[in-house]
Amino acid sequence: MATVHSTYWLSPSRHTVVSRRSDVFPQVRMVPRTKVSQRLVPRAGTKVPFAAPDWDLAVRLAKTRKLMAPRSDWTFQNLIWRFSSFVVLTLVAMISKLFMCFYADTEVVNRDTLVDILDDRVAKPRPLITVANHISALDDPLLWGFLPMRQLLDREKVRWCLAARELLFTNPIATTFFTLGQTMPLLRGAGIFQPYLDAAIERLNRNKWVHLFPEGKIFQTSDLGRFRWGVARLVMEAQVTPIVVPIWHSGMDKVMPMSRTFHVPILGQKLKVVVGEPLDFTSLLARARAENWPVTTTRALIAANIKASIKLLAKEHGD
Repeated sequence: MATVHSTYWLSPSRHTVVSRRSDVFPQVRMVPRTKVSQRLVPRAGTKVPFAAPDWDLAVRLAKTRKLMAPRSDWTFQNLIWRFSSFVVLTLVAMISKLFMCFYADTEVVNRDTLVDILDDRVAKPRPLITVANHISALDDPLLWGFLPMRQLLDREKVRWCLAARELLFTNPIATTFFTLGQTMPLLRGAGIFQPYLDAAIERLNRNKWVHLFPEGKIFQTSDLGRFRWGVARLVMEAQVTPIVVPIWHSGMDKVMPMSRTFHVPILGQKLKVVVGEPLDFTSLLARARAENWPVTTTRALIAANIKASIKLLAKEHGD
């Protein structure tokens, strides 16, 4: 029988401190039950106050000895926050647009597919997931420079992107900036049942657009890395089955090669972005429920189908 540790974690989607058995839930954002944490962390189920954005709770506990938990919707829904978010999104959109149009030789294939989907979702709301290969730290947000400005400046049409918490959400200033830019943290290595993916599912349940890189890290090679099952969980657990749009792109690895000591973008590179046809897993999920497939089988099949779609785009449009 697995050992059960006396530890607690904070759930950003439930605003409560919850005790979890370590043998059934990955130890994400765990606070060891030390003499200090016994005074700071209440018993399971205790309500805690809001404070956003502050995702690195364990560090904050150690430094300030205050108990904090982020808002469930990951934003302040007030005028100041919305205006600040608009300013950040506008700045990022302008940089992405300028880069794709003037500082790179960009070719976009099947651009209208994604543009039309974003427009059609206004009249017929449906959650959207985009997935892409990950070849550079600049993939997001520069990748979206091919979209029209009217969509890049509309907060309701801008993607929510999952990004590595340990790389981007390192201090309060960076955390605030990336949250204003509609980026959510993801704890790599913590499994598919971490609270951050709960927040992504919550976004999908509000018919938002969520973008992620299923490889989980940068691969500057011709081969795709292993696709994690987190994307399959998003597809399976959203209230309405999302549309999944695969995207393959190349050239960003030349803009920001990992081999360079100084990470400065190299301008004038040839970029190619290919938008694939949308995938609808509604019938597959219905069959899985009807035939009582194991959950792991369904997850593996969804992840494999998405990877195969991106691999096919690379084969058809790669140099």
